[in-house]
Amino acid sequence: MSGYRGGPPRGGSHRGGGPPRGGGGGRGRGGGRAGKPQPGPNVGTRSPLSVVANTFAITQLPKVAFFQYQVSFAPEARTIKKQRIVIDHMQRQHTAQFSPPGVYDGQALFFSQRDDVGGNWAVDLPAGPNGQAGGTFHVKLERVSDIRPLSSKEVGGNNALNPVIVNLLQLLSQEKAARDSSYFNPRRSVFFPRNAHPVQLPGRTVDMLHGFFQSIKPVRNGLVVNLDIASTLMYNACPLFDWIMNYMGFRDIRNLEAFTPAHPGWRDLKSKLNNLRVEYKSDRVRQRKIRGIVARAGDIEFQRGDERITVEMHFQQLNRPLRFPKILGVYLDDKKTVVVPVELCEIIPGQRYPFQLGKNDQTAALEQMTQTPANRLNTIQNGIAFFAHHDSPHMLQAMMSVAQMPTVIQAHRIGAPRVVYRENLSQQVLTGEWDIGQNQFLEAMDIKSWVIINMAGPDVNTRNGNVRTEEHAANFMRALTRSCRQRGMRVPESPPAVIDMQGMQERTLTQIKHGQLRPPAVMFFFLGDGAGASELHRQIKYWGDIQEGVTTQCMFAGKVNPTGLFGNNIAMKLNAKLGGVNNVASNPSLDSLSSGTMIIGADVTHPGPGAVTRPSIASVVVSLDKHWAKYYSFMDVQPPRVERIENLRDLIYTALQRWWTVNGKRLPQRIIYFRDGISEGQYVDTGEYEELHIRQAWERAAKELNLPFKFDFTFIVVEKRHHLRFLPHVGQQTLDNIPPGLLVEDQVISRVYDNFYLVSQAGILGTSRPSHYVVLKRNPTITLAMIQDLSYYLCHVCARTTRSVALPAPVHYADLLAAEAFNYIAPNSPALNLDNMTVATDDEFNLDVWKRALPTGPVVHKAMQGKLFFV
Repeated sequence: MSGYRGGPPRGGSHRGGGPPRGGGGGRGRGGGRAGKPQPGPNVGTRSPLSVVANTFAITQLPKVAFFQYQVSFAPEARTIKKQRIVIDHMQRQHTAQFSPPGVYDGQALFFSQRDDVGGNWAVDLPAGPNGQAGGTFHVKLERVSDIRPLSSKEVGGNNALNPVIVNLLQLLSQEKAARDSSYFNPRRSVFFPRNAHPVQLPGRTVDMLHGFFQSIKPVRNGLVVNLDIASTLMYNACPLFDWIMNYMGFRDIRNLEAFTPAHPGWRDLKSKLNNLRVEYKSDRVRQRKIRGIVARAGDIEFQRGDERITVEMHFQQLNRPLRFPKILGVYLDDKKTVVVPVELCEIIPGQRYPFQLGKNDQTAALEQMTQTPANRLNTIQNGIAFFAHHDSPHMLQAMMSVAQMPTVIQAHRIGAPRVVYRENLSQQVLTGEWDIGQNQFLEAMDIKSWVIINMAGPDVNTRNGNVRTEEHAANFMRALTRSCRQRGMRVPESPPAVIDMQGMQERTLTQIKHGQLRPPAVMFFFLGDGAGASELHRQIKYWGDIQEGVTTQCMFAGKVNPTGLFGNNIAMKLNAKLGGVNNVASNPSLDSLSSGTMIIGADVTHPGPGAVTRPSIASVVVSLDKHWAKYYSFMDVQPPRVERIENLRDLIYTALQRWWTVNGKRLPQRIIYFRDGISEGQYVDTGEYEELHIRQAWERAAKELNLPFKFDFTFIVVEKRHHLRFLPHVGQQTLDNIPPGLLVEDQVISRVYDNFYLVSQAGILGTSRPSHYVVLKRNPTITLAMIQDLSYYLCHVCARTTRSVALPAPVHYADLLAAEAFNYIAPNSPALNLDNMTVATDDEFNLDVWKRALPTGPVVHKAMQGKLFFV
């Protein structure tokens, strides 16, 4: 049920996004729709193609030396903003000593062309205009290293560059933009110009701000500036009273007066307001962070001198009478003694909104972030003007320069594999998609019985108006029945019964399963689109996949479309969930790998901001057949934000046992491990840890079976969270988007490891995102070209679609599995306490509770194991 997977955009991502206003236009889904790509080369061949990358060459490296200083503050400057203010005042108050001015990284490092600024510096900071404390700070600069200019020989090689030098270049290239931004985050390298107007989303609680990402990227034989568009979500700067009314959907002040801790939305609102900075007026203007919320704020009593008065009386005496004394207030101190009614508070501008958006805001945000490649390139050119490298004092003083035109890449387009259906019928994929036509699934499964459980009510609002749910279901089932039979699936002759049900009724569902269904069976669930649909979906998946081992298909009733196309999409999902194979692919260059190769896809997903007691989820899928179309899957919980898969050894050992059983009592000759989510800084630590665990699992299995301790191992990291984009080169092609099969293996690839960028999908909306493949370990019998062909091959065997997808199927499946993980926790588990799921608390993370809730291993009912139950 795609509506529940992943999550809407978050304010902390800083990815994607549209331009600042006036930066190219063309936003929106219609503006971002790409034309159909031209046919590509045949399988096994490659053709040249020129594209433009959103990178700008560093044409002149700094010619001067710099000195690195460790920075400390006394008293402590608690925020990055305060630290930067202190450093700025230090350089202005001691101009002679800090000339030319240095750059500060916002954390603990200061870089200067002067070698004599070490020591202690007194800095007098004036009080802020809104009551912020001033005072004297003492900044200690301790010289820790000397940085000589990079030589062209060092930059021109393939060795790793000193990260300190790269950090310095980053700061020099960004300093002017940081001072010209209304908001910036140096750690994420995003900058939002002062003239960028925020776009208010429909819920009127969140604004979207458009800006730019810029980072120095060491590439093969050089250094470039990677510049992309970015966006972030900000709290709407408005009266706190209005924000709460809009967020809660209240239209009457009486709703807010009745709002107490017993209300189901109390915890959610508390988490959204925690640490939000507000301004209020009492005897003077003050700014504080919200530390909690309290009902009926005007009635709260406190001791003032010798008398005890209420909050309402206090503000009345300050000539700030309350209009609504019975509504909630906020705590503005850690001890929760300072209470201010929300009607007196204003949200301070410039604060990121790090939470998931509501449905309507999500749709609007996605429309804002969609751009055609041409408009994206135009916006990026505006970005290079905003950073103004040619006019930056810090760049000029360092004698550093950056090209004003983006890099043109000489790339290739590789031929796609053929897709193969039943009776070995195949077709060449030339444009990133194919028509299944009259082809039948390679392994079509039978359905002996089915039923529809209607939880959407008697009527459903569809694109064609309001219709009876029973009639809507009958139309859908006729379309699905035709599609299933066309694909070679045998299904019941009679239409399924439609059973009305309000809410989750496990006992009734179990009775229906045992009394009315014969396996293999499918239960369809029609859900409404109300607030409780997500929880219903979770309970259904737990009941079906964990408890009973029956295939379920959840659908929003209003989104069900009784057409052949929709029916075909559902048929593909059902066949995969039942253990069938829709199609495989064929590429002769990979024939040597088809026997004895286990392919593994793995990923770790992490909890969102503020969720300190929620675990990270590790997901692993392992191929079982020579076509790499059938997978065995595992899940595990581990401490939050731990990237390496801690129990990988046990998971792979179990997978090898399964492989041994399915593949004629033999172990694989080679393992190819596709790992999603590892960043460049984790290649060594996480990469070596997980390789060791896979080798130990294989050796354990081999020892028990008395086999030689040897197998071929290849480790490939697949990165999708990066900012490199490839755009059509004017004069070479006229398509809206770059075509599927684009392979970039030179000029802008990373240093040290074998790596390449591959665009495997045909862009539908916006600008296609390439996947970055980094080969950490490669067996000599597998060439880099074979890895490129294999990666592209695996993008054509995803069971959910007749299009090539952006990630290899095992990586895509690992992502889907991790997104489904919380559906497999028992509804009555203490792990599902709301605090564990959404907000930071004083509790420590309890791994034992989560291990009991989601045990290590296959997790699901044995009837579902070895099937793609999560698609």
